[in-house]
Amino acid sequence: SWKQGIEQINVNVMGSFTQMRTGMEILKRALTQLLLYYTRLLDAISAHCPDAASLSQELVSVPLILQEIKTRTAAGPGGAPASQRPGE
Repeated sequence: SWKQGIEQINVNVMGSFTQMRTGMEILKRALTQLLLYYTRLLDAISAHCPDAASLSQELVSVPLILQEIKTRTAAGPGGAPASQRPGE
């Protein structure tokens, strides 16, 4: 699913950096870029697909993706919000 894809990005990015702050900044930028490309895709579908209205019902909404991004970038390893992680 799309959420599993975002989780995999999260795991890969955060596992690549020893500094959590650096990893989170890169994760935010990567997910923001992903959202930008997704909105461009939605624009292209609505501009060029004659059945865009019915297709859009099956696509993930931008606010839902944005909420998932906010959740991921506010959470540390294991999904706990930064304010709930020990030692921070």
